[in-house]
Amino acid sequence: TPDQNVEKPVRHSVVIIGGGPVGMAMALDLGLKGVSCLVLDDHDGVGVGSRAICFAKRTLEICDRLGAGDPMVDKGVVWNVGKVFRQTRQIYDFNLLPEEGHNRPAFINLQQPYFEKYLVDAIHAAQADGAPIKIRGRNCATALENHGTYSTLTVDTPDGPYQLEADYLIACD
Repeated sequence: TPDQNVEKPVRHSVVIIGGGPVGMAMALDLGLKGVSCLVLDDHDGVGVGSRAICFAKRTLEICDRLGAGDPMVDKGVVWNVGKVFRQTRQIYDFNLLPEEGHNRPAFINLQQPYFEKYLVDAIHAAQADGAPIKIRGRNCATALENHGTYSTLTVDTPDGPYQLEADYLIACD
């Protein structure tokens, strides 16, 4: 990154630590509003493991606003009815069918890497339209110093460490 080849740390408006679903959604939301942001993630590209698999209607509505909802619902397994068992006996069931006027199902099952991919695809589309979003993979924040009105981060990369400054820091790791 060019930030590694400067004497004084480069100041960024917003730095987001973590490129999972929350970090990417935050970057996309800010970028669509014209707020310059930088995402630092310790791996490169969309994650390969899944820590989330079920996404609720409200999450899908947020993804709709960000331009990523349709591919998620198209790929995911849609469900509205749930059943609770104790051993082999069903003890409860519930129906969460959308109320009148809702555009999304109650839940979808979708592996986290797909969820992240569709957010990243929306980020790339937003970047093509001029959204000020930057993503740096293989950039791991290792230290933080708070100066009151800004923070200094130490970032580790395969090419060595560097420092940067942030007016606002959002931890999504």
